[in-house]
Amino acid sequence: MISLNISEEILAKHIKYLLGNGLEERIRDLITDDIVNHIGYKLGADVADEHKRFVKFILNEINALKEKEICDLNDNLFVGNFNALNTVIKFVSQGFPNIDASIRGQKQIYKNKNYQEILLDAFGYEKFSQEPLAIFYNKECEFIKKVTKKYLKSLLEETQGDHKEVIKLLIEDLNKAYIEGDFIISEIMFILKDRLQEILNTEYRNKNKFINDVFYIYASARELVEARINSDVLNIITYKEYKKRYDTWSAYDFVMELGIKVCPYCNMNYVVPIYGIKGKARADLDHFYAKHIYPYLSMSIYNLVPACKVCNSSFKRGKEFNSSNISVYEKDLEELYRFTYYPIEYDSFIGDGDVEIEIEYCKSENARKVMNNQRALNVKEVYQYHTNIVKDYIKKRQIYDEAYIEDIYARYSNLFSSKQEVSEAYDYCICDCGRLLDMVVINILLAAELVIAPVKVGGYENEAIHNLQEQVDDLREINPELRIKGLVTMRQKNKTSLDFEEWMKTSSGFDMFVTPIRRSIVAEKASMRMAILPQFSKNCIVSQDYRNVVHELLKEMEG
Repeated sequence: MISLNISEEILAKHIKYLLGNGLEERIRDLITDDIVNHIGYKLGADVADEHKRFVKFILNEINALKEKEICDLNDNLFVGNFNALNTVIKFVSQGFPNIDASIRGQKQIYKNKNYQEILLDAFGYEKFSQEPLAIFYNKECEFIKKVTKKYLKSLLEETQGDHKEVIKLLIEDLNKAYIEGDFIISEIMFILKDRLQEILNTEYRNKNKFINDVFYIYASARELVEARINSDVLNIITYKEYKKRYDTWSAYDFVMELGIKVCPYCNMNYVVPIYGIKGKARADLDHFYAKHIYPYLSMSIYNLVPACKVCNSSFKRGKEFNSSNISVYEKDLEELYRFTYYPIEYDSFIGDGDVEIEIEYCKSENARKVMNNQRALNVKEVYQYHTNIVKDYIKKRQIYDEAYIEDIYARYSNLFSSKQEVSEAYDYCICDCGRLLDMVVINILLAAELVIAPVKVGGYENEAIHNLQEQVDDLREINPELRIKGLVTMRQKNKTSLDFEEWMKTSSGFDMFVTPIRRSIVAEKASMRMAILPQFSKNCIVSQDYRNVVHELLKEMEG
């Protein structure tokens, strides 16, 4: 288990949502004559009177949200800390025993719903848990007009068949749709405008050919937007831009603001939120105190635990956690237990044999509660299934023993600040350095395996890479593993560029990447704006090229 923290900012947003989303009105509706009479008819007059007192208790808690500062709300039903939830449960079971019994019962009392369902509807958890996917998509894409053939034909008629004038009108239209600071819209704008500019100087004799070309440009841009929004993990930049435009609060926002990436129950399964028109993914919101038993806690923020589907749907399900269990909002849970292993056979000591996973707990009340949670969620059994990871760690420990670490640190002490840094055993270390062969660069080359040399079209670049090769050859006396690999950059679709690329790959004598990095105005715009290219334009041709280079490199390094 890992500890989570709910900030005052999150509490403030949750309070704003509760007060502004009709909660009070829905709760007041529970004491209208119609529903009170139904409860009295089905469950008895005593229960109906108790129901009215229970609703007034809830309304008092709502009024407290309006009147008090957050620091004064530690005992509040909706935003009180975890200890407050235990107090509320005891208060309801003792002060409203008939209500507690009615919640646990399944008798239909009003509009074919039981008491539990009526309360859940009033508290509004279902609405809170449903993210407005379509809103985000529609707002981002509304500037992209669906350029139909009919629309293009009308433009051609207006301009008397002048294709260039049609393109200018379309670009004007895009400029009007531009929204300052909206990076998704600006990205698609650049794509559309660049592609329209490409056909601006094309001579069209066939009207239908022109219409189809323009239509294809718009259609492909729209597909790009859909794919981008559907597949993108909503990173902090995207989320901030989204929140600037739309003041929303939902289960999705709650998970995002917590900054959680792994399930706090098992500390194993990723719960990275993905947000898209064609689908979504986020951590499930588990109710620590099950909402079918405690529906009045369904919107209590300390009762909402982001969890993976395995923990929430497969193991916990409707299990009734109680005071014998512990909340993930308690502090320093990680200090209460640790994982260890026991070898089953001789080869286990070197990472080849099977091992048995065990969990050791501290001697404390909270540690016992953690143990109860982990037993209910089968944490040990889940980890036992992944003993291959443990065995891999054992092997690495044998390979990267103290003697090896000492040797590396002694040889390359200029590259590492401490032995601890060496022991972290990076898979790959990438150093970006200039062409000047100073002592820093020489030391890097002495520790490196591969030099990646970017090469642009031109004689000076050709000469530079030959000079680099000579320097690498000199250093091979000390570092025989060192080699050089060229990467064609700023490649264009002209004869000079293509001929140079072909010569580098076939006749230069240098080992070259298969993938060239193409020239793109989008990359230049990203550079001018001092923006990281994959964030500025994830799907531009240069971003795609660099991803292909990385895949090519990893395939080579991994054999």
